[in-house]
Amino acid sequence: MGNFIVIETVKSIQKIQIATKLFEYFTKKFGEEKVVLTTEYWDGGKIGRNLKNLIKDINNPIFDALLFAADRAEHVEKVINPGLSSGKIVICDRYYHSSFAFQGTEISIDWIREINKFFPKPDLVIFIDSETYSGEPKGVRTDGNKYIQDNAKKIYKNFARSLEITEVKEEIDVNDTFKNVIKIINNKLKI
Repeated sequence: MGNFIVIETVKSIQKIQIATKLFEYFTKKFGEEKVVLTTEYWDGGKIGRNLKNLIKDINNPIFDALLFAADRAEHVEKVINPGLSSGKIVICDRYYHSSFAFQGTEISIDWIREINKFFPKPDLVIFIDSETYSGEPKGVRTDGNKYIQDNAKKIYKNFARSLEITEVKEEIDVNDTFKNVIKIINNKLKI
């Protein structure tokens, strides 16, 4: 069985940079055939390709949570589970904690957890804590709403306090953030 690493944040350009750097780091260490880099929403699937258009037309967090879960089911079936079952390191830019954080600002996190309970649990979830918000989170509707962003950050931090996820402070230089992420991975997963 492989290792499943997820990178989360409210809004930070470093999230995808860190995920990409992890892919490059593990590719150099183990070879490209042993590493998968993927993202949610997964635009490689039928649901993901249409997700952005679907959520912009209907402003309903329950609808959003169900659509993200449906997209996640396809993503898990076609990318994540095959990678893990073949012993690969799967690095995912966002996963179900994004649903907890963003839809959880408006609906029950317990309900969101229930609709996501059949998906594989990551071995490590790293939350990159950014003091500034840069750009709209991919596939997440906040309309630049600082209230939603601030509450999503509080939810992520609560998960960090419960030790379900690990928090990393975003440094000015992405390479410094990356070094901190690698230390955590080496300490927790030893890969």
